Amino acid sequence: MRLTPPAAVTPDFTTAAPKRDETAAETARRFEAAMLTPMVSEMLRTAGETAMGGKAGDQWRSFFAAAMAEEIAATGQTGIAQSVERAIAAYGK
Repeated sequence: MRLTPPAAVTPDFTTAAPKRDETAAETARRFEAAMLTPMVSEMLRTAGETAMGGKAGDQWRSFFAAAMAEEIAATGQTGIAQSVERAIAAYGK
């Protein structure tokens, strides 16, 4: 007697591939925000407890840092996303 696993258990590797809907510019901007988040978090940490509302502010610092990093990345002023986008374009050739 031969046992075969049910179809739900058999992996389908064709659907596991990442979707390519995101543009190189969007990927580069998200990368920039990810790079900036720890930098902003460190700046907020060195500002002291009072900058974020005391000890409770420590809980919110990571959220605030991520939001600030997203806003900085959205401006496109650092040049990180542009460099990453050029690298992505060069890799795709």
